[in-house]
Amino acid sequence: MSEYTVIVADSVRARFFTVENARDPQNESSPKLLEHEGMLNAAKELPERKRTGNSTSGRNRSPSGGSYAFDDHRSKHEQDALRRFAKKVVAKGIRQTSRQDARRCLVVAAEKRVLGVLRAEWAAIKTNGIEIRECDRDMAGETPLKIQELLAKRKLIPALKKPLQRTRT
Repeated sequence: MSEYTVIVADSVRARFFTVENARDPQNESSPKLLEHEGMLNAAKELPERKRTGNSTSGRNRSPSGGSYAFDDHRSKHEQDALRRFAKKVVAKGIRQTSRQDARRCLVVAAEKRVLGVLRAEWAAIKTNGIEIRECDRDMAGETPLKIQELLAKRKLIPALKKPLQRTRT
């Protein structure tokens, strides 16, 4: 079992990884970041037009030429959708990390705004002694190898080591 669970998220999707040791360290690089699954934010899958309704273009004018300020609360709806998505992501990450045996560590990498929402969600639930480490960088579009490299530079997870080469005599 892995001692690290890694979540890489942005406002649209979250990806779940573990850091796994190689079965044969003589011939394989180890430890590797392996992707297990992903989760999409259902609220972001719909086009904005469907999420927020029709705009009222031209209806904010009075006959005398002044204008009215309408607020359709789109930013509040987007923030609520992000909060609900973050709650699901954190719950899944905590469940996945809790199943592991040894030292349990959850590493979360996300852009600052999303990381703040995720932080608020894991502060509200019981983490059962899981160590949580943060990285405030958006890596959702990166390859697992690049993600591991970036997180290892910040000393959040172990770096990938080349396989042990057999010496020829």
